[in-house]
Amino acid sequence: MHQRNPDVKEPTGVSARCRCPGYNRLTKPSRQRGAPVRVAHCWAHARRKLKVVFDRDRSEIAAEGLRHIAEFYVVEADIRGVSPG
Repeated sequence: MHQRNPDVKEPTGVSARCRCPGYNRLTKPSRQRGAPVRVAHCWAHARRKLKVVFDRDRSEIAAEGLRHIAEFYVVEADIRGVSPG
């Protein structure tokens, strides 16, 4: 069994991450070592898949998804570094 290092602090705040299941325990309300971490999901994986479909088929639905994600990226750039409070 893996031993926790008592000198390593548990993460807090907001975590920008992929959907890797290894982080799920940090987001649970029942987390024992601090408040649940808020998740800011990454759009990169979805964007890459939409780009593949668009490049292959010129799909209008994929193009629309790419436009929406581009809008999210603009908002993200505008608020980067701003405190959530």
